[in-house]
Amino acid sequence: MSLGISVVGKQKELLRRTFLTVCRSANNTRIPQGRYIYRFPRRYLVNDATKRANLGSMVEYLRDAGVPNILQRDLSPSTLEDSVSLRLFPLSLGYIPTIQGRKHYVTTMGALRILVASLLGDKSNQKVKIISLDVVAGELPKLSVTNNEKISVQWQTGSDEHTGDKTTYKSLRGVFLLELNDSCDKILVHTIEKVQMVNMKMGQKTNKLPFVC
Repeated sequence: MSLGISVVGKQKELLRRTFLTVCRSANNTRIPQGRYIYRFPRRYLVNDATKRANLGSMVEYLRDAGVPNILQRDLSPSTLEDSVSLRLFPLSLGYIPTIQGRKHYVTTMGALRILVASLLGDKSNQKVKIISLDVVAGELPKLSVTNNEKISVQWQTGSDEHTGDKTTYKSLRGVFLLELNDSCDKILVHTIEKVQMVNMKMGQKTNKLPFVC
């Protein structure tokens, strides 16, 4: 079943059921641990000065604007390859077809945005808080597609304000793995994995997730 052309009707319902299934089962899913991951100072990841500059610019954009605002707007078109791929839960499920192409990527991310808003009961001020952001080199078995430089983002949703008398609120957390092209100036593959629904207490500190990616 293809999710590429239009995420409506049965496809949207499939996406909704899949997302809920992953949220319930995420605690049983293991991410490849540190022995598969090679973290180096940025200067060792790429040899070319232009690539280093591109990588730095990409990290800055994702950290300051791209990821925090991903529930309000798409990533900048200038950061996406025309052939960008979106992979949903390849470790948790493994059977969802890869969405390919910028148009299909944007359509699917829009559907996910609506789904997240409905799950969290907040359609206006949800932000994505970055728990950790790492530049990763080398292959991640079963998780990555390329050997290119990657940016791993552990994230959690949260509102700038929580109104009412509630002392707890629903939040989603998970991992984005963003594989870059050879020039490190565009995203070639976006993988979403390890999504969990959690109940957060007001004022509770968000710690780094207990897994490595």
